Amino acid sequence: MAIAVYRELGGVSFLESHGGASFFQSFELSIAFAAMFVAFMVANKTMVGAVIAISSNQPLLGSVWKSLRATLIYDVLALPLVFLFAVAYVR
Repeated sequence: MAIAVYRELGGVSFLESHGGASFFQSFELSIAFAAMFVAFMVANKTMVGAVIAISSNQPLLGSVWKSLRATLIYDVLALPLVFLFAVAYVR
């Protein structure tokens, strides 16, 4: 789902963007990358929250919100690492 959002917003493979060297010089690619991250986080937190809610008989929104609050800062801080690993892999 996240990759579909990325591609739909004009995102291209790092292999096509010459190793990511000029990746963030393009505003369109930056938006596509940010949207991909948001789509992944929403899908992931919703699925994890659903499993926890079902297994513990808690409301879905409460479970998702609790999971999101606990890890959001770490997820945001880890985002640049994902980009750096992708660039290192391509090079």
